[in-house]
Amino acid sequence: MNANNNRLRFLTCPCGNTEDLPIDEQRHHSQHFAWIKNTNSEALYRCTVCSKTVTSYISQNPVAALSSFAASFTEDEPMDGDQTEHLSQVFLYFLNQENGNLSKEEDLRIRRSLNITD
Repeated sequence: MNANNNRLRFLTCPCGNTEDLPIDEQRHHSQHFAWIKNTNSEALYRCTVCSKTVTSYISQNPVAALSSFAASFTEDEPMDGDQTEHLSQVFLYFLNQENGNLSKEEDLRIRRSLNITD
């Protein structure tokens, strides 16, 4: 069995555009991102929705890929009118919650600040 069978190339843009490709698939075969160039085992792509440049991430684990994506956010991300900053913070909250990184107090404080209701 090929060790690459379970590995995927994840493409995730802050605008919400996502795609995953089998690692054996040619990098320029993306349907939702325009391939720019290869960078070692990864590749640079341009999002076809918002034109931002993103770097692919190879993993067997989608949570690891999303964690890598989340780590690319900065706290000083400017609010540009389309709620990108808010959505980024909500995404990071749910990722931290899923990974058990929040105390009950932190969870409640963040939920209130982001207006997250059950």
